[in-house]
Amino acid sequence: MPHIATTHFGMVAYEPDSLIEFPAGLPAFETERAFLPIRRPQHEPLVFLQSLSDSSLAFLAIAVENILIDYRIDLSDEETDALGGPGSAREFDILALITIAPSGEVTANLQAPIIIHRLRRRAVQSVQSNPAYSCRHPLGASPEPRQEPPCS
Repeated sequence: MPHIATTHFGMVAYEPDSLIEFPAGLPAFETERAFLPIRRPQHEPLVFLQSLSDSSLAFLAIAVENILIDYRIDLSDEETDALGGPGSAREFDILALITIAPSGEVTANLQAPIIIHRLRRRAVQSVQSNPAYSCRHPLGASPEPRQEPPCS
C-alpha cells in the first residue's frame, strides 16, 4: 500500500484507487492534478483534499448537501468531458471548499464546487452561474449582517 507524507496529517497510507484526478488541475493550482480525500471520524462531515505532489497543500471541504439540500449543478460540455462523460446525479459527489478567515468566520464556496465522479475518480471545479450560490456562504452563526465582498 502506498504512503504519502503530509504536513497536516503525517504519513498517510492510501489505496491507489482512492485518488481523485483533476485533468485540468484547479484554478490557481493548475499543476495539482492528483488529490487524496482524507476523512477523519472526529472531523465528520469534513473532507480534506490532500495534494499528492505538495505535502503542505490540503483543501478543507464539505458535501454541499450538508449546506443546501436542493443544491443543483450545471456542467458545461467541457466539464462533462473532463469527468469522463455524462452520469446520473447519484454518481457524483459535490463538495464546497471551506475558507476560515483570520476573523474566524467560516464560509463555503457554493459558487465553484468540486464535482467528483465517484466511479471514474475524476473531478473538476465548476463555476456555477446561479446567482443564489455565493463564494462566501456563511457556515455557523453569523454575529451580524455583513456586506459580502465580490468573489475573485
